[in-house]
Amino acid sequence: MTPSDGATSGTAIGVGGSSVSNEFFVTHGIVLYIAWFLFGFLILLSKRYVPAPFLGMHAVHALSGFVVLILTVVMCLVTISKYGWIIKNDFHTILGTVVLALVFLVVFLGIARIQMGKKEPTPWIAKDPATKIAKAHKLSGYIILLAANVACLSGVMTYIRDKLQKERAPLAIITLPLFAFGVIVLEINRQVMKRIKTLNFDEATKKNLTPFSPQQFEVICNGVGQEKRNLVVMDNLILDLGEYGLLHPGGKFVIEANIGRDISKFFYGGYSMVNSPGVD
Repeated sequence: MTPSDGATSGTAIGVGGSSVSNEFFVTHGIVLYIAWFLFGFLILLSKRYVPAPFLGMHAVHALSGFVVLILTVVMCLVTISKYGWIIKNDFHTILGTVVLALVFLVVFLGIARIQMGKKEPTPWIAKDPATKIAKAHKLSGYIILLAANVACLSGVMTYIRDKLQKERAPLAIITLPLFAFGVIVLEINRQVMKRIKTLNFDEATKKNLTPFSPQQFEVICNGVGQEKRNLVVMDNLILDLGEYGLLHPGGKFVIEANIGRDISKFFYGGYSMVNSPGVD
């Protein structure tokens, strides 16, 4: 039977003469896409992008992880069995086998972290064993999410090329870019919200801030009697810009020209910067 005959009849020849239907490959792909695209995204959402309620998201994260584990193990083992328990020497199969091995590692690290009794969100302590396990679980989780979605994409491409004998790919090939785009959007939003949160000082935080007199501020900006610091005023807060001038999109000059000044007006519009540090 030729490959084209297999595609027409809906049957492909596996290792040792075993037959594998095209319908099985479709089922295999759909199930693993549900596991790694939908539940994989839910795993990421529940732990990184939806911080509260903590215990609820913790439960969603753990349950999603177990669902992914079960679906991956079942579909991979069934597929390998149909090929006589022989691992094919192609990119998709090898990567899928690596994902199958890694999923056990990630779940094991997650269970170990749960056993350490994390009941509420707390800062990670560098030398704490629980922190090391949590970081290993987090890193391995990111790696397997990427590897699994690449494996899903490569599976679709392999199926189109070898089973359907077609050049045109279905909608499934955009899922990896779509997954990546979703993560990028969520990560940008997370970083923006973190920055906004750091600027929203509550009353307790304000009490811990060190007050500066105009004279002290001027002395530090001019470096009189001590090391000079790049300070500016923003909404009655004194900000130390450090070496941010080297990274500023508008150039180092914009930062240097405003050291020691109140820069609030530039953020609220209606003003343009004057090329003289002495003019406010």
